[in-house]
Amino acid sequence: LKKAVNYLDENTVNTYERLKKRSPESMKDDHLGSMKIQYLYLRSLLISKYPIDGKTREAFEFYSKQARAFWLKKNMYMQAMISISMYNLGYRNDSESIIRSLKDRSLESEELGMYWRKKSGWGWNEGSVETQSMIIEAISLINKENKDIDKMKFWLLKQKQTQRWQTNSATAEAVFVLLNGSNRLVEETKEVEIKLSGKTLAYDEDSKLEEGTSYRKISFS
Repeated sequence: LKKAVNYLDENTVNTYERLKKRSPESMKDDHLGSMKIQYLYLRSLLISKYPIDGKTREAFEFYSKQARAFWLKKNMYMQAMISISMYNLGYRNDSESIIRSLKDRSLESEELGMYWRKKSGWGWNEGSVETQSMIIEAISLINKENKDIDKMKFWLLKQKQTQRWQTNSATAEAVFVLLNGSNRLVEETKEVEIKLSGKTLAYDEDSKLEEGTSYRKISFS
C-alpha cells in the first residue's frame, strides 16, 4: 500500500510541476479533474497512516485549494467525494457547505424517500445509484444521526425493488452505505399483500422473501 501511495504522490507532484512550467499564468484556473479528486479522497482516508511529506505538500495544497474553490463546477458525485476529503483534511466549513448545497437540491416524497434528480451517464461517477451512495457516505461522515439518511437509503432500496442496481460498482457502493451505520431499513422486511379478484394471493413455499427489499418472485402458470 505504501508503494501505491508513493506512486500517487509522485504522479501528483509531476503533474503539478508540469503545469507550473508550461502554464504558470493559468494556475488560478480550474485544473481539478476527476483523477485529482479521487487522489484527494484516497489521501484524506490515509492521511494519518501516510502523512504528506515535504516534497508533496505544495502540490497537495494546490489541489486541496482547487477543490475548495471549484467544487460547484463538478457533478454531484464528485462534490460528495470532495466533501469527504475536505472533512478528513480538517476543512470542516467547506465540507459542510457542500453538504448544505447538495441537500438544497434534493427531492423528497413519501413513496421514494430523499433523492436527487439527474441523468445517468456512462461514466463511473455519473450513475444515479453511485451518486446517491456517495452523497449518503458524505452526509453520514458529518452526522451519522442525520434523520435524512434513512430517507436516502430508502431510495436505494426502492431502486433495487422496482428496477435494479445497474452495475457492479453501483451494487458495491449501495451495499456499503446501506450496511454502514443504522441497518433499520435493511433489517425491516415487510410482507406485500397481493389481491386478485378480491382474493389474497397465497405464496408458494419455495418463494422466498428477500430481506431489505421485500422482493419476492412468483410465477403463474
